[in-house]
Amino acid sequence: QGLELWDAWAKSSPKYGDGNRDPLDVWKSINPTHATYRALFAQAQARGWQNPKANAQRIENQARAQAARADDPRPVIALAQGERAQALDKIDAVLADTGRVFQRGQRVVHVSHAPAKVRGIEIPEQVPHISEATAGWIACKVDELARVERITKHGEAKQADCPRELATLYTERHDAWQLPAVRGIASTPLLLPDGTINCAHGYDPHSGLWLDWRGGELAVPEHPTRADALAAVQRLAQLVDTFPFADDKIDRVIAVAALMAAALRPSLARCPAFAFTSPTPATGKTKLARTVGALCDKTPPLPLTYGHSSEEFEKSLSTAVILGTPVTLVDNINADGLNSNTLAVAVTEGGATIRIFGSNRDAMRVESATLWLITGNNLWMADDLLRRVLVCELDPGVEHPELRRFASDPEAIARKHRGDYLRDVHIIVRAFRQSGEQIEAEPFAGFDDFVAYVRDPLLWLGWPDLVDKVMQIKRGNPKRAGEGDLLAELARVFPDSWFKAATVLDRAMPAGAMALGDSELRAVLDEVCPGKVSARGIGKVLGRVKGRIINGYRLRAHGAGGHALEYRVEQVEPDPQRGLPM
Repeated sequence: QGLELWDAWAKSSPKYGDGNRDPLDVWKSINPTHATYRALFAQAQARGWQNPKANAQRIENQARAQAARADDPRPVIALAQGERAQALDKIDAVLADTGRVFQRGQRVVHVSHAPAKVRGIEIPEQVPHISEATAGWIACKVDELARVERITKHGEAKQADCPRELATLYTERHDAWQLPAVRGIASTPLLLPDGTINCAHGYDPHSGLWLDWRGGELAVPEHPTRADALAAVQRLAQLVDTFPFADDKIDRVIAVAALMAAALRPSLARCPAFAFTSPTPATGKTKLARTVGALCDKTPPLPLTYGHSSEEFEKSLSTAVILGTPVTLVDNINADGLNSNTLAVAVTEGGATIRIFGSNRDAMRVESATLWLITGNNLWMADDLLRRVLVCELDPGVEHPELRRFASDPEAIARKHRGDYLRDVHIIVRAFRQSGEQIEAEPFAGFDDFVAYVRDPLLWLGWPDLVDKVMQIKRGNPKRAGEGDLLAELARVFPDSWFKAATVLDRAMPAGAMALGDSELRAVLDEVCPGKVSARGIGKVLGRVKGRIINGYRLRAHGAGGHALEYRVEQVEPDPQRGLPM
């Protein structure tokens, strides 16, 4: 066969059969150790010859591939030499068309309901959360959604799997993604700016949220009356009436406000956190928090604990922000005051800049629409959280609250009739908005949507102003009280005069064995300064409170150029219209 092929090819030469050499002799003279038939075929093909049998096979393969494409409705992603960018663009288009793959903080993510453990946080089954899409996940997803074909050097298309290295490259190409951005997960219908309610399951481009709601329409009346709103708020109040509120008015209204915020959280750009505290354990704090959480999500809240240190707590909070769950419960906080920069920023800024601990990746900005719930015994907030957390206090007034019996389970009721309670919340909001009434009350800076949809409707219905509780908590905050005592002592010791931190230390603890310091000033410094009292520690405290008004005092500071700051305490006259220091 080789002779026949060679002879057919040789006849194309003008020297063939010229009498100088017999073609058969030429064929026999070819040394197979130097030129195999493959080499001959290669030489022939380089000069335009085509193997009729191989060409027929190639044509058959191409026809088979075209038939397979015709039977496959999926889009085709061709992997050809020099066309990697085009393949990445097609991967991006395929993933974006699903409506289930998103970008978040320069990461490819998807919504998951599977149990998982993410950076130490256990995610129970069915709790919706945002999961990072790994290269392996992306490759498998592309294989599922598209027909991947590898183009050979002969131009043949052969079906293949999406290469993992191509998926990895896609995750690094965030500047070219066309994926929609996802802010978080909503498990309640979305209240839109025009007053309509979005109950459609799936991605909502207006809010950037994945709506994990399958409960159908809420059937809210088109024009509810004030009487309808009063009946609705009474039903919400009855849900939590079993809990022993320390103040039946102000703490009760905070619990009702928490229920409304749970129903509306995805529709609020900013929402305060809610804390539930009591003097003793077993008073129902966690049960109340879970009852509130039942309106926010059909599954129990994502559970978080404080851990062994503030650093560990910050890591857990950062992870919770990334997960984007509808509701997160920080349970059983018994630390000396709750203080967290991550929580403070997530509540008031609608997200936070997160650095993944143990990773060399850059910090990323992550949006958040999570409802934050907190419980603890005798819980109090550090300064940064005082205005960001609404505190509901419980007090059963008995020595052994764990022995009490409840006639009903409010959490179970909330889950069973969740749709009815969500409808009640929207009746209240719609009735208030259609009334056109304007509420004159103390501002609650940073939470405009919460004020418009929760605080003001409750005031309209005759409930107390929950912002009053913020002022109560500020006045009762032990850390703030100690700082107020310090300013009062400094005003007494240094009336109308400037002083330095070292001067304060010297007046409280003068050098010398026989020297007597100011005992009252010393007592206050022992309270507010962490660890041993020192000029450095006093300087940190003064730096923390400078410029703030506490109990009618303000601490002024001046100094620069590497010199120690000087301070002076001045009294602030109260605002005659509000009864507060100006």
